[in-house]
Amino acid sequence: MKHFKLFSAVLAALLISSAAIFNACSKQETEIQTSGTEAVQMSQADIKFQNQLVAFKSKLDFKREHPGYKSGELMSVDSAIYLMEALFNYTYGFPEKSYKKFKHDTCIIILTTNSDGMISLNDINLKYLELKSAIQTLHYNSGFLQKRLLLASIEKGEVEGNTVELDIYTVTGELGGTAYPFEEGDDWWYGHEWGRCDETPGSDTIDASELIEINVSLSYIMPPAPPGYHYTYAPEDIIEVLGNDYVNPNNPTPENYLDYLLFYATQELENYDECLEHEEMNFYVESAYYLITSKLPEEYNKPSNWLFMGCDYQWDDSQLNGYSVIQHKADFTFGLRYLVQNQYDREIL
Repeated sequence: MKHFKLFSAVLAALLISSAAIFNACSKQETEIQTSGTEAVQMSQADIKFQNQLVAFKSKLDFKREHPGYKSGELMSVDSAIYLMEALFNYTYGFPEKSYKKFKHDTCIIILTTNSDGMISLNDINLKYLELKSAIQTLHYNSGFLQKRLLLASIEKGEVEGNTVELDIYTVTGELGGTAYPFEEGDDWWYGHEWGRCDETPGSDTIDASELIEINVSLSYIMPPAPPGYHYTYAPEDIIEVLGNDYVNPNNPTPENYLDYLLFYATQELENYDECLEHEEMNFYVESAYYLITSKLPEEYNKPSNWLFMGCDYQWDDSQLNGYSVIQHKADFTFGLRYLVQNQYDREIL
C-alpha cells in the first residue's frame, strides 16, 4: 500500500514558493501593460538585442533581393550561430501559445569556414535558408495537425578542419490544452508507454514521464507582451536533472515515496512501485515547476530574464548496487527573454 501522509504538506510548500515567484513576475508585466499612455519601457538589453536582430535581418533581406551582390563581410561562427538562432525564434517561434503535446527533434547542418575560422555573410544567408528548410521538415513530420514551433536551439558541435557541425534542437507543440491537475484514478505507469495503471484500453501510447513533461510546460504560463510588442527568446542552456539529483526537503528519509523532486525508486527499499498514482503525478509537476522558477535560476545565478522554455522527460531503467532502479530524467531548456517591437510579422512554418 502506498501512503500519502506527506503529500499535502510537501505540495503546499512547493506551491507557495512557486506562486510567490510567479505572482512577482505577473505583477511586473502588469505594470508594463497598465501604464496608460506612457511609453513601454524596454531595457538596454532589449534594445541592444532588437538592434542586432534588425541589422542582421536587413543584411539577409538585402542579400536575397540582390543575389548577385557579394558581401565581403565576415563573421565568427559563434556570432553567426547566435544571430541565426535569435532571428529564427523571433520570426517563427510561438512560445506563448497553449499546447497539449510536444515533439522534440534534432538534426545537423554543416558550416564551412575560411582559413581563419570565419564565415562570410553570403554563406550565412545560404545556411539560414538551409536551417529553415531542415526545421520545416521536422515541423511538418511532427504528426500534429494544429501546431506551432515553440523554439529552435543551435549548438556548436564537432569542428574538423574548416567544417563545423551545428546541432539543431527543436520543439514543436500541438495547439490545445490539457486536463490538469490529475484526478483520482488518473494513475500511470512510470515509462515504456505502458499507459494507465488500470490498463485502460487505448492508453498504452503514453506514460507518466510524457504526461509530466506536457503538464510542466503547460503549468508555466508565458506572460503576454504589451500591445505592439512581443517577447522573443534566445535559447541558452539545457540543464539535465536526474531523478535523485534534488532531494525533497520535506522527506529526508528515503522510502520510495516523494523522496526526490523527480520520480526515483529503488528495489533496495520497500514500497517499490512502477505505478505513479494521481497525487504523485501532481507532486512531480509542481516540483518541476519549483525547479524551473526558483531552484535552478538561483543555483546557476542567472539574470531575471533567464526563463524556462520547455522540457524533455525520459524514463530510465538501471542497476545500482545489485538493485533495480527506475527514474525519470529531464532536460530543462532555458532562454533569455527580450521584449521587441513588432517591426516584422511573425511567420508560421
